[in-house]
Amino acid sequence: MRHLRHGAVVTSLLLSGVFASGQGVSASGQVYSRGQNRQESYDRDRDRDQARLIDRTRADLDHLEATTSLPLTPDRVRIVRAQEKVAALDGPMDASEYSRHLDDAIAALQRVADSNRNLSDSDRDHVASDLSRLRGYQSWLEESR
Repeated sequence: MRHLRHGAVVTSLLLSGVFASGQGVSASGQVYSRGQNRQESYDRDRDRDQARLIDRTRADLDHLEATTSLPLTPDRVRIVRAQEKVAALDGPMDASEYSRHLDDAIAALQRVADSNRNLSDSDRDHVASDLSRLRGYQSWLEESR
């Protein structure tokens, strides 16, 4: 019990020091000064979420490629093309270029979903989920312009 009170006191002192020093804490636990723009924190969170989305899609495509047994089949070619389009989303580019690359990645992934007949139900669900998330992200980007 004494240990718990000590921990609460330390936490209170630390938080009061943060606020007394002219800093705040965002919902994600990030400390920012009063002069720092909260938009910067929001942009970092958005970029991190975007990276997770792209990484998840890339991982699903890597799994599909690994489970497609025969090389140089139309199924494998579609998967590799989708991997290339998703990989093109990495790196610096302006908004219109990014939008074009995102359109290309979504179209390539849609071709995998529509044409690859040997996808398991689970794999098809993962591709559909990736498509849904990418389209949601695309809509959000268009609305925020």
